[in-house]
Amino acid sequence: MRLQTAADALRCKTFPMFLKGKARLWFQSLAPGSIRSFAELARQFVVQFVSSKTYSKNAAHLLAIKQKPDEFLKSFMTRFNTESLQIRDKDEKVVMAAFVNWLRVEELFYKLAEKPPVNLEELLTRAHAAANAEEAGRLKRESDRELGDRKGRANPPENKDGQAKRTVFDRLSKDKAPAQSPLPEKGYTPLTRPRAQVLAVIEAEGLVGRPPKMGTPRNKRNQDRYCAFHRDVGHDTEGCSALRKEIEDLIQRSFLGQFVRPGWPGQEPGHGDRGRPIVATALSAATSLGPTTPTRTPTTLPG
Repeated sequence: MRLQTAADALRCKTFPMFLKGKARLWFQSLAPGSIRSFAELARQFVVQFVSSKTYSKNAAHLLAIKQKPDEFLKSFMTRFNTESLQIRDKDEKVVMAAFVNWLRVEELFYKLAEKPPVNLEELLTRAHAAANAEEAGRLKRESDRELGDRKGRANPPENKDGQAKRTVFDRLSKDKAPAQSPLPEKGYTPLTRPRAQVLAVIEAEGLVGRPPKMGTPRNKRNQDRYCAFHRDVGHDTEGCSALRKEIEDLIQRSFLGQFVRPGWPGQEPGHGDRGRPIVATALSAATSLGPTTPTRTPTTLPG
């Protein structure tokens, strides 16, 4: 039906045919004889529902979407995707950078930094896999906790030493405790930078090999802690005893002098065991927020 050239009376009568819900209720509430032309009807309609107009958002809006501290990855992805769908003509690279920028899952963040996705589809596919793994781990922990609670309420049998047997939850809790370093903290040279940043430098310069395997099975480790040296869960990078030993060994061999706290005795910062200056990669590899591959820019540190 073409109403562009129809009389105002006909257009006003056919107008409610295209309304429903609140718009139709508004039309029915108009007082009889209050509308004298279709132009007036259209003007009142716009005034009534102008606040209901949906305004499109720009890509910068995505940069403000953060994963909450207690928010699971799957929930964050759903919320991020909902906001992303409201943005027209969005740049794929901006969407990818926004998603990674406020990602709180360290294991996924480091994997994306180590091997950046080529497009948004690959990014979401890898994120979905991580979300499914996170969900499976959460359900297992809840199941183990419930099992431990049920056993704790019962009277546990005693072993030959007269001690009650540990529940599954107790064993997991103990196994997840951070491993103690063989050497006390005071036995290590104090550093000026976090060990995670020192790790980025020694890996870039090829000064460190593969770390020893973790002794605890993966399903019994702390899933909330990630070690960039082992590239696995169980403990954080700063508390990794294997990394501490590697760094201390390099320092004793006169490497990494630029990271030794000034005034520490027995150190000659900036020179290796053969008298050559230490070459260190720029720390952008350790501090970059995006998934882009850092550019190595060797810089000779002064002695």
